Amino acid sequence: MHSAGGGDPTQSLTIVSVVFDNPWLIARNIELTGNLNPQFEGRWIVVDNSPAGDLRLDGAVEIMPGVPRPRAPDKGSTHHALALHKALAGVRTRYALLLDHDFYVLRPGWISELLAHVGERGIAFFGSAWNPRWVHQYSGFPSLHFLLVDLERIPVAGIDLTPAIARDVWWRLINAREVPLPRPLRDVLKAGRIRDAGWRLRRRFANEPTVEVEMLVPHHIPPDPSPQRGDRRSGARLPRVRRGHRGDDDRVTAHSALRECLPQAYRDGWEEHFWQGALFAVHLRRVGRKWSRRSLADDEALLDELLHDTRQAFAG
Repeated sequence: MHSAGGGDPTQSLTIVSVVFDNPWLIARNIELTGNLNPQFEGRWIVVDNSPAGDLRLDGAVEIMPGVPRPRAPDKGSTHHALALHKALAGVRTRYALLLDHDFYVLRPGWISELLAHVGERGIAFFGSAWNPRWVHQYSGFPSLHFLLVDLERIPVAGIDLTPAIARDVWWRLINAREVPLPRPLRDVLKAGRIRDAGWRLRRRFANEPTVEVEMLVPHHIPPDPSPQRGDRRSGARLPRVRRGHRGDDDRVTAHSALRECLPQAYRDGWEEHFWQGALFAVHLRRVGRKWSRRSLADDEALLDELLHDTRQAFAG
């Protein structure tokens, strides 16, 4: 049994993050979370997977040394997953939240509200869905960008986040240049196939009727598929074929808050996640936005503008 942390439900949560570069991303996240949740007295564990391994952060944050970087072809995903496993082994609270360093929750008091919500409804997994633009990724189950787990329902021993990209013979065959597959057929075969970090968790629990799962609703507008108007961000030329579970990831919203308040961030592909009809979080997606030519300094300035607007909107 995990400790409930006394009478304050926020003490029953441990937040887990991994840093591999750009430490300002996690520093902003820690500051924002504290400002929006002044009652939060749980732990925040940050695993330092950066090459230098010299991360410094203000506040009550526990920094763990990173894990060795593997040599596997899927070394990036594996490196991240192993760091999460290391942090989870040290969690002693009922709830653990896996939180990407560039995933920012903007809702005041969200920790207390979310813990009450999942507790009342018996939810084992609550998290962010993969945006449909990432057609190669799994669907119908939360991603690791933002994933709250009730460890009384799903013990740490049952959580395996390691990817299996390198060992997937079928995936390598689909992508092999020497295999003469037409591009449309190759894309259909790849849709929903990649066994990235979190894939094993989805395989084990996505169709388990006794395990309750809930996901945030992503903003998504299917792109114009014509060659002249193809949008690389959204996988315009890729088919909408997914190997889904429960159909939850088909729940998207065309509404965008960023399009109105921070249009440059919207054009840059920052992802928006909604809950209960309102904007809940944004994800910068520093990893994967290969179409963007915006610099790190540009992202930092936009983020500061967004956080300033957030503070202004909820002042008083």
